[in-house]
Amino acid sequence: ADGLVYTDGIAAEADGDAYFAEVFMNRIYKVTAEGEVSLFDESTAGTKGLAIGPDGLLYACRNLDAQIVRYSATGDIEVLLQGELSPVLDEKDNPGEFCNDIAINAEGEIWFTDRVNKRVIYLATDGSSRVVAEGFRPNGLQLLPDRQMLVVTDSNKAVLHAFRIEQNRELVELPDFFDPIRLPDLKPGQSLTPLGPKAPGSDGLEVDSEGPLYLTTFYGIQVFDREGRN
Repeated sequence: ADGLVYTDGIAAEADGDAYFAEVFMNRIYKVTAEGEVSLFDESTAGTKGLAIGPDGLLYACRNLDAQIVRYSATGDIEVLLQGELSPVLDEKDNPGEFCNDIAINAEGEIWFTDRVNKRVIYLATDGSSRVVAEGFRPNGLQLLPDRQMLVVTDSNKAVLHAFRIEQNRELVELPDFFDPIRLPDLKPGQSLTPLGPKAPGSDGLEVDSEGPLYLTTFYGIQVFDREGRN
């Protein structure tokens, strides 16, 4: 697909079909394993994060409606959580944000990131939710099911946050589990974003069946093994 503006949130099904969000155009597209592209939803309220649940259905962070939703097989939307938009400071033309990315385990439990309020939120299957991590600017996140671990990127610091998931779904951080994220070589005073020269640009990440974790950054795509080595 080409001619797009801002894509995000790739989510792949077991058969090879995949979905991705076109954030500014409020659309979600589906791409078949053969490469055929079709419009799945044309009114997404700025959806960013996408994930395929254990039921095979598509879940989404419907950002500007402050909702976590699930699509039925026919494309109908079920609201799983209704929240509130948070204003983005110093961006008067920004309507606000609710969430950026989501991850789902085999039981259908959801974790999602709230960049504005610097927190990770857990959504149980009964519809209840609570903050389980905070104090940094989270962006992308992924579950490592074989280790009962949640991995979260940090927009501001060159670290990957690793959390052990407890039985009660509380998170226990594992400091320094991952090697530091590599930064691009910049000239003195040079910065790629207003966040400063030490901002890594960490965003999406993915894990495959072989084990490695793939992270997108300003340096490039960085690969970490299951022991945290970069």
